[in-house]
Amino acid sequence: MNKKSSKKNRLILTQLRLQNFATFIQEEVSFSPDFNVIVGETGSGKSLILDALELIFGARADKKSIRKGAEFASIEAVFKSDDPDIKQHLND
Repeated sequence: MNKKSSKKNRLILTQLRLQNFATFIQEEVSFSPDFNVIVGETGSGKSLILDALELIFGARADKKSIRKGAEFASIEAVFKSDDPDIKQHLND
């Protein structure tokens, strides 16, 4: 498979926005189209970012994920793709 055709079939996460999710008040994480690394000290929220991605992809939410004192939590993901099949699936 050549490099051009393999890029066509990709779904690329470009941004993740978290509001009142777990310990996050309001955060936005931007991702590059290439290699991304999430690093930090213990307790800095790395696993919470993965938990948010699980919810984006259909995991079941729990009320405990809402930040203490907040009425709601919101998780938004922005994806990019040039593949017409992927775009049609997401639009459906």
